[in-house]
Amino acid sequence: MKNEPENARDPSSAGGGNPIDPKSITIPAAKNLSDPPPPAPDPVMLNVPLLKYSLQGKADELEKLAESNRPLLGQVCRSGQATIFYAAPNSGKTLIGMHLAQEAIREGRLAAGNLYYLNCDDNSSGLAEKLRILQDVGAHMLVQGFEDFRAQDLHGLLLNMARTGKARGVIVVIDTIKKFANLMDKRDSSTFADACRQFVMRGGTVLAYAHTNKVPAPNGTLRYAGTTDFVEDFDAAYLLTPLELEQPGGERVVRFDCIKRRGDSPDKVAYAYSTENGLTYEQLLASVEAVTFDKLGEIERTIEQRTDAELVDAVKGCIRDGIVTKMHIASETAKRTKTSGKGVVKILDRYTGDNPAKYHWTFTIGERGKHIYQLLPTGEPAPD
Repeated sequence: MKNEPENARDPSSAGGGNPIDPKSITIPAAKNLSDPPPPAPDPVMLNVPLLKYSLQGKADELEKLAESNRPLLGQVCRSGQATIFYAAPNSGKTLIGMHLAQEAIREGRLAAGNLYYLNCDDNSSGLAEKLRILQDVGAHMLVQGFEDFRAQDLHGLLLNMARTGKARGVIVVIDTIKKFANLMDKRDSSTFADACRQFVMRGGTVLAYAHTNKVPAPNGTLRYAGTTDFVEDFDAAYLLTPLELEQPGGERVVRFDCIKRRGDSPDKVAYAYSTENGLTYEQLLASVEAVTFDKLGEIERTIEQRTDAELVDAVKGCIRDGIVTKMHIASETAKRTKTSGKGVVKILDRYTGDNPAKYHWTFTIGERGKHIYQLLPTGEPAPD
């Protein structure tokens, strides 16, 4: 018999790898049959006060409500949700909202008889114009003081519709929400928002209009007025910003920036409408159209270039006035242009260089590392 190497039958050498240390092999301990079994769960408690509120057995019903969550008014208001638009007065929020409602009815996403427009922020002429438009398509308009309707009753009406199964498919447009709740009072705002929540949880839809703050944010952007309750408690919120194009007699573009959403809603969209003088409300309504994403990008770039030019002129003015350090320029330019110091610093950096065909100023390093700015002698580059 041929002699075998010593390690031929040694499992530690299997496969030619590193030897296995027998001490590293552990064998699971056998279960001790004498261990006691785990304790049985407590018996189901009967007559628990919470039982009457349980949704056990209602899954099918809730699934049907969830299925109704889809785009309703354009891409900015989904059915089965509470949405709020914040915009400055006369920016076109009601006009665009009316256009989106007409479009939804025309395209079969909304039954006209399920639209209730609560108009509590209009004059008699505006009431008549909007009523005629809604009446002709079969939709409804409610006005404070007419047919005994009172704004303070809406809270109870929403809750009643939710309790009695009359909410599903109905959309309530609230213009404006400050007529129905005190936006500066947290308790009042929260109470009204809760009624809207009960309504949409039963398949209804709420679209509310509110105003932006008269004082913009430090960077010049608009911000919503009132407490945070409606933004926090509603499903979606949009901030509407008119984009100034300096086109008298042309059109106004309004950008919708999403500041909160639930569902597949866009970050931003835009609509345009005519600013031609002498148009009737019906003609204005017919002029509303969606702005494509590409066109919106072109408009935003044009505005950015114009804003750059305004800030460049202001920075030059500061340097000519002897304000030459970076932080002083940023502070003074922000004050003169009512914009943010952060934005001015970006402009300073963007147009700093030695080539007069591309840049506006340069700087030297002064004592303690200060940047001392000076204008370039020639060249007037166009802002990028």
